[in-house]
Amino acid sequence: VSVPGGPEKPIDAVVLGEELLLRPGGRVPVDGVVLSGLSSVDEAVITGEAAPVRKGPGDVVTAGTTNQTGVLTVRVEALPADSAAAQLTALVSDAQSAGGRREQLLEAFAKWYLVLLVSAAALVATVPMAWCEW
Repeated sequence: VSVPGGPEKPIDAVVLGEELLLRPGGRVPVDGVVLSGLSSVDEAVITGEAAPVRKGPGDVVTAGTTNQTGVLTVRVEALPADSAAAQLTALVSDAQSAGGRREQLLEAFAKWYLVLLVSAAALVATVPMAWCEW
């Protein structure tokens, strides 16, 4: 990431309250507040809204969005691990791994139903039909 008047630095070296320079076409690496500059930011990744949103001093930018047209100076409000995008990713991951109550019930039913069905098929195939006269 770029620091105004300084060299590039790795994202994991960024601290809260630090100022970052966001250039056009780059991803916003952290949640922050715009201090200076005007730009359009594509927030479709977070909001689903296709139209870019105009950002200026005092506006909030969210990690994972794309700075499109102008240069912005942003004060870091949340580190990448604590950003809105990271929280959204964690929520989706938890929801997918937990599964719903119905899903768990159906999986348990399917397991026992399969055992019962295979046992019945094996019984029919192996027990002679003494009661049948052909």
